[in-house]
Amino acid sequence: MESFGAFLKREREAKKVSLEEICQATKIRRAILEAIEGDKLEVLPPEVFVRGFIEAYAKYIGLDPEEVIYKYKEWKNGSLTKGGSFYERKREASKKYVFIGIILLMAMMVLFITHLKQAPMDRTGEATLQRSQDLQQDVSSPNNLSSSSPAPSQRGQILPPSLNDGAQQKKRPSPTQQHLIVLEAIERTWVEIKEGSSPPFDITLYPGDRYTRRAPSFELLIGNAGGIKVTFDDRQLGPLGEVGQVVRLTLPSMDRDDSQ
Repeated sequence: MESFGAFLKREREAKKVSLEEICQATKIRRAILEAIEGDKLEVLPPEVFVRGFIEAYAKYIGLDPEEVIYKYKEWKNGSLTKGGSFYERKREASKKYVFIGIILLMAMMVLFITHLKQAPMDRTGEATLQRSQDLQQDVSSPNNLSSSSPAPSQRGQILPPSLNDGAQQKKRPSPTQQHLIVLEAIERTWVEIKEGSSPPFDITLYPGDRYTRRAPSFELLIGNAGGIKVTFDDRQLGPLGEVGQVVRLTLPSMDRDDSQ
């Protein structure tokens, strides 16, 4: 039986549409489109967002979104009933994470044991250095001690600030302006966030969740525009879209793209 992802890929190639075209038109990341065509359910966001992505994909290549969603549900239910590759990949991923965790734990134990062995040696070296300094102080000349004290006429003297201080302060670059963004979830909403030049990451917010970040700029890909409120620099933005609609925002330039 043909998988759902293979079906979408076949239809797309039959219409001679590239993944890059769909990515540009729908504002959906190429990695997500490849995961949908590859039936990699374990790396996809929550179900409500996946359906929105599939609808946008189907519309762009000229398929009936309702029929495509029905086919997706039918294929997924059949795959789960038969214990398909989704659970197999889940088990394989779990085994891999357990193995990595064991390796990290062993590495931490080795570092801890090495630190314990090295600590007594460090204390011995510090004690030897302290005894050497004490001996040097004992043989120091009293004249050296008196010469190290400041002259009475210099005590309490306030020196004028260096003329170079102002120049140094002027040379210091001004910090990059930071903007504050607050996300408040009304319904379950998946959001991909890119802060400045940092790589993007995604989160899932549930009703009542509040998420706050500071950065020079933000790029947001919101999977459920009607399920979230966005406040930028203490100013709440207006309605972003309908429930289930995928929207991209760029702040502070306030560019906005609707994928549906």
